[in-house]
Formats: sequence, structure tokens, C-alpha cells
Amino acid sequence: MAYPIDFPESNLNLSVCEEHAKQGVEPMKAAFAQFPNGTQGVLECWRLSWKERLGALFLGRVWVSLMVGRTHVPPVSVWVERSPFPKGGDNGNA
Repeated sequence: MAYPIDFPESNLNLSVCEEHAKQGVEPMKAAFAQFPNGTQGVLECWRLSWKERLGALFLGRVWVSLMVGRTHVPPVSVWVERSPFPKGGDNGNA
């Protein structure tokens, strides 16, 4: 399974509720950032295993699971990029 990783621009520590912690969900690093389209949001970085990378290459699909209620699902964007931050690590929060 893909797992979250720390990255130089991270400026948040996302905690988990007790219920999710009991299920093995761990806190993770993230960044509050300004995106190129002018919006702001929380950005996480996930690493795929080699098997997952090959699966994504040949199947062309990535599934995203959100631990939220049935009626309130936040907007989610998934993409592949070395880094969404400009060179120099400025994430729009200077």
C-alpha cells in the first residue's frame, strides 16, 4: 500500500482521531500551500511501492480512499509530479 512520506516543504503535522489510530492510521506530514491556480489547500506526499508503480503504469488507475462521512467529501486532486513547489521550496506561505 502507498504510504505517506515527509518532504522539505511540509509545515503541518496531521494527527488522527483515536478511532482511526486504533485501526493503525498514523499521523503524517503535510503542507498548507498556495497552488498555481491561486487556490490554497493541504498537500500530502505519498510513495508507491514498485509493484504499485507497475500497476499504475499498466492499469492506468489509482484508487483514493477518504475516511469521511457519506455526505461531506472534500475535493481531492491526485497527480504525478516530482514536486509541485517552485524551485527553492517556496510553498506560498512566506
